[in-house]
Amino acid sequence: MWFALMVYGLYIRTDAVLLLPPQSAAAFQVTLLDDERMLMSLDSDDVRPDVSVYAVRVSGEPHTHTLMFPRPADAQTLPPPLEFNASYHGLCYSISLMIGNHSASRVVRTVAVMTSETAVNHQSNENREKSTRI
Repeated sequence: MWFALMVYGLYIRTDAVLLLPPQSAAAFQVTLLDDERMLMSLDSDDVRPDVSVYAVRVSGEPHTHTLMFPRPADAQTLPPPLEFNASYHGLCYSISLMIGNHSASRVVRTVAVMTSETAVNHQSNENREKSTRI
């Protein structure tokens, strides 16, 4: 089951729990696919004439990841979406849209996405040493 949510101009389609802090209006989109892949895309409202570099900063794991949007093809006005594989389940990821001219240095929008925990179907005690009483 999935749901769609529109908050402050942000459209999100996902099956995970989302935490959305109120911030300035932007159309930056984050979609959670299969609860382990995040698809991040820009909307025409995100593209500015005074900005040449767009990036996404993904934090929540032990290491922060920065993904750069490639320059759009000649016939396109928007860059292709970025995909990020979420390595951990049950974490709250913070996805920030960053812009700049020579480097993406200014955060303009941040979205929090919480991935679902992985269900435990089977528990095994095979590696546990048997204890003995003295």
